[in-house]
Amino acid sequence: MITREFFGIVRAHPEEYELVISPMTIQELRDAPEKLQRLLFAIIEMMGYVELPDQVEAEKLAQQYVVAGVLGEKHIDDLIHIAYGVLARCDYVISWNMKHIVRAKTISAVHEFNRLNFYHSPNIATPTIITGE
Repeated sequence: MITREFFGIVRAHPEEYELVISPMTIQELRDAPEKLQRLLFAIIEMMGYVELPDQVEAEKLAQQYVVAGVLGEKHIDDLIHIAYGVLARCDYVISWNMKHIVRAKTISAVHEFNRLNFYHSPNIATPTIITGE
């Protein structure tokens, strides 16, 4: 329900929200079961989105997060998602991953690393930051 509401709000207010998607997210959508894949691509196509270009810098930044102890190497994909948002200077990195991405320890560590290394630091949150639920 929250996901539908989130996409509804973003779609209804294109002047306020720009949906930015990393190449990694696109690949994850392509890896989804075919029926779900079609549905998800239809949703984001309908909304309009900006697909970020592949960036080696995102992988390098994610590795720096690993070295800094933000998350372990086994969660490098989660850190790459965050790194794309950082490098694209997004206001928010919205994630449904509350186990590794949207949790106080990760958010604090990312913000601290970014502050010390002069990187932009987006808000990392669940869709409820937009929906208000």
